[in-house]
Amino acid sequence: MKLLAGDLGGTKTHLAIVEKHSGQYQLLHEQRYSSAQYPHLRNILHDFLQEMQIKPQELHAACIGVAGPVESFADHQQSKITNLPWDVDSRDLQTHTGIAKIKLINDFQLIGYGIDALQPEELVTLLPGVSEAKGNRVFLGAGTGLGTGFGVWNDAVNAHQVLASEGGHMDFAPCNEKQRALLAYLAAKHSHIPYEYLLSGQGILNICKGLSALGSAPPEIVAILQQADAPAQISQLALEHQSSFASDVMEVFTEIFAQQCANLALLFLPTNGVYIAGGIAPKIQTLMASEHFRNAYFNKDNMNALLTKFPVYLITNPSIGILGAAVAASRH
Repeated sequence: MKLLAGDLGGTKTHLAIVEKHSGQYQLLHEQRYSSAQYPHLRNILHDFLQEMQIKPQELHAACIGVAGPVESFADHQQSKITNLPWDVDSRDLQTHTGIAKIKLINDFQLIGYGIDALQPEELVTLLPGVSEAKGNRVFLGAGTGLGTGFGVWNDAVNAHQVLASEGGHMDFAPCNEKQRALLAYLAAKHSHIPYEYLLSGQGILNICKGLSALGSAPPEIVAILQQADAPAQISQLALEHQSSFASDVMEVFTEIFAQQCANLALLFLPTNGVYIAGGIAPKIQTLMASEHFRNAYFNKDNMNALLTKFPVYLITNPSIGILGAAVAASRH
């Protein structure tokens, strides 16, 4: 089965041809495009098919995750892309590309589908538990924002049904004095403080600025904050133990990350597992696997015994979005 998999973002559009054989997914060709340089997604798809020398009739189905809310109808889906002036319709894309079946889903749902295509070595166990194959699952990931989703087993299709969520916009709940001071700092600037304001690239900066307000940040951190890649630099300083201030920032970050993982686990009872994806966590794997993360996760008093039943995994495959689009396409 040959499939077209896509991940449409406001900045980049990632497309790939994936072949499914004996339940395994193999990436054959891929290409990335600057989204803003094209008038519409249909033009990107046209160029991709031409460059890959793929005829629409060769593709069994396509699935594209889009950065925006998706409205589903009986025979098609529509989406207004959040950071682009595009209204995308699956039926319109089928007409213009000649691909018989195209499905649109929310871009973070791709993670939920991609879990089923991962190899065992692409999952790092942060906290052990007993995973039930047909149990609920929770997945979340911090990057530009904070994505959250859920998976529920569906016997009719013999697979997990992936549900989208806007859980990243849930109100942040501080759990200690330092976090309460951080909340007070942010509340002076914003009327609503979601978890995304702490668990994202911008979240690392917010934590850094908030802790700096409690006590002066060293000059090297102040200089880094003026640079575009400041979150990555702060993370790296913490990983290399080169700055106690950066270590404090990332300690708060991983602490809040663990707390939100536990919150979602209590909400959804994910006996299949809690899965962490996104652009940040795999790059700070040693911090995510630390005792500090574990202690913050098991901070629910009489609910800790329940939490021990749910394994927590870190996804290390950076192409999980494309894999998820291929899985969703194959089911379509």
